[in-house]
Amino acid sequence: MTDRPLATILTIDDEAVIRQSISLFLENHGYAVLSAGDGRSGLEVFRNEKPDVVLVDLRMPEMDGLDVLDVLAKERPDTPAIVVSGTGMIADAVGALRRGAWDYLLKPIEDMAVLLHAVERVLERSRLIRENQAYQQDLEEQVAKRTARLEATNRELAHEIEVREQAEAALRKSEKLLSKAEEIAHLGSWEMDLRSDRLSWSAELYRLFGLDPKTASLAPEQMLDRIHPEDRAYYSHLMELVKTEGSVEFEYRLVQPDGTIRWVWGQAETSCDEAGELARVYGTMQDITDRKRAEEEKVELQKQLHQAQKMEAIGQLAGGVAHDFNNMLTVIVGNAQFLRRKVADDEASRTSLEMIENAVQQAAGVTRSLLTFGRKLPTEKKPVNLCRLIDESTRMLRRVLPASVELVTEICTEPPIWVSADPTQLQQVLMNLAINARDAMPAGGTLRVQIAPAGPDDVGELAEAVTPAASFVRWVVSDTGTGFSPEAQSHLFEPFFTTKPRGQGTGLGLSIIHGIVKDHGGRVEVHSEPGHGATFMMVLPCIEPTSVEEPAGAPTDVARGSGEMILLAEDDKYVRAIMVSTLRMLGYNLLCVEDGPAAIEAYQRNRRRIRLFIFDLDLPGRSGLACLREIRADSVDTPAILVTGDVEMDLTEECDHHTHLLRKPFPMAELGQWVDRLLRERREGQVDVSSIP
Repeated sequence: MTDRPLATILTIDDEAVIRQSISLFLENHGYAVLSAGDGRSGLEVFRNEKPDVVLVDLRMPEMDGLDVLDVLAKERPDTPAIVVSGTGMIADAVGALRRGAWDYLLKPIEDMAVLLHAVERVLERSRLIRENQAYQQDLEEQVAKRTARLEATNRELAHEIEVREQAEAALRKSEKLLSKAEEIAHLGSWEMDLRSDRLSWSAELYRLFGLDPKTASLAPEQMLDRIHPEDRAYYSHLMELVKTEGSVEFEYRLVQPDGTIRWVWGQAETSCDEAGELARVYGTMQDITDRKRAEEEKVELQKQLHQAQKMEAIGQLAGGVAHDFNNMLTVIVGNAQFLRRKVADDEASRTSLEMIENAVQQAAGVTRSLLTFGRKLPTEKKPVNLCRLIDESTRMLRRVLPASVELVTEICTEPPIWVSADPTQLQQVLMNLAINARDAMPAGGTLRVQIAPAGPDDVGELAEAVTPAASFVRWVVSDTGTGFSPEAQSHLFEPFFTTKPRGQGTGLGLSIIHGIVKDHGGRVEVHSEPGHGATFMMVLPCIEPTSVEEPAGAPTDVARGSGEMILLAEDDKYVRAIMVSTLRMLGYNLLCVEDGPAAIEAYQRNRRRIRLFIFDLDLPGRSGLACLREIRADSVDTPAILVTGDVEMDLTEECDHHTHLLRKPFPMAELGQWVDRLLRERREGQVDVSSIP
């Protein structure tokens, strides 16, 4: 045997999911729930089942909620009706209440307890009204009896007074519930008598204006004083406009006594007296501050999304051009090194060719930096003597800076300062800062580069992330240029922000610097004043000098081969040409192919003669990696060098002691060293790839 439901509730809504969720929730709280998907079928259920409460949506096909309210008010006005709508329009709320709605809820209802509270509230109010009606009926009967019996006792008179007090208490309770509903909705009402200028407010309006109803003086001037100074003329215009238009809607700001600014939305209407003269203006106001903030947050999120999409586009662009770009750089550096050997006695020519080689390495670093910045590509860090690296880099800067810019270096060389870093990326940091400094000093000035051990004040919060005994280096790049305003400084490291004229900067340089320094475990800060230059300070963690050994200089001579056969598969004819020229000059025989299928065919015809494979990964028809895997499946452990211009590809698992990955651009001497080491150590029975620089 089941308990009787607390009440029967009819839900009229054209969205099945909403009907189902409301039904399930109310049934779980002891109510019987009926439902209908449109206004007409809902009225049919209403007439047949006579529910205790009706929940109705405003926007429905064929017959909307307002029409349903008209029918309910006409047929059974004592049945409570609650509007559950997603429109959020105050005009809809006012219209619904005027047509007999007992309450108004906004969808989506994030807390179903609000719905439960609303149902219980209208049921209680309905019960009180019925009791009041019963009291009234009983009172009328008592009055009739007393009229017939003038000798009614004092007890009967006392009972009549008691009944009246109960009715008044019920009315006060109903008014309190209405006030609470206004508070929940942050919705207040007001009315102004145009003849006397008398202004009246609801309790919620006092709260909205931040005023005490016991002490506040309700004068139109005081209301105007609470409106934001920038919106007062707009408000005054609206109050004049409503007198001619009959109704207006508005949004403006209020300033509460504590200085808090609140946004309000509302509407105002006019009414006339019996003579047709304009008599009063009344309206409602709703606090929409939270909605305004949500809209601002949405705009900010859209900006962040747009920036993220730009970053992704940069990553895709850099990744798409990296392969071809590195192929071209390989050709440039290979030919530059070839020519450098030819002009060994020409100091000027050799210096120029060395600059080309350095520029190629930095150009390769630009691609890798963009990929690191746009796609979070892992960097290739190794022990680096920071003082030596920056000292050598500034020597190249002297050749590219205009004569009007003086380059001053203050770099401590003893003891050496070692960091774990990608040297190309640190060079990119210096280059970007130098270019910015050059552009900020069109009439000339001083560019100063300083490196010294960092003090405690320089390290700041970085000290918390490392051991107490850790040390740091302070790297400063400053100029005497135009400097930055405080507003510009707050945006310097944002992607695409630039202070340069349109077309003279991408806005990525400082963003890349910030990303590189942060990726290396450091921090960067800027100090600048307009007209007084700019100072960029980078702080990086150091590593122990005893844990690294300074690498020997790159050998200029590479051991020659003895006619060993090498199968070279490379589709770029210029890269293939410089590799073939280098390897033949070193004494090797070459089998050259341009695509994957040709590489497999050449292997099958010459498998007994081939001593080494050099495969480009991105071969037409079949990748170099796929070709090598097929050859390895044939139980062939011939050494191989995989060559790629893709800096993103991770082939760690593929590179065993038989296989080495060589990323473009690379010096031809390095290619020769790897060929010699792999062939020699293959003959000795063991290849130790860690011994090759």
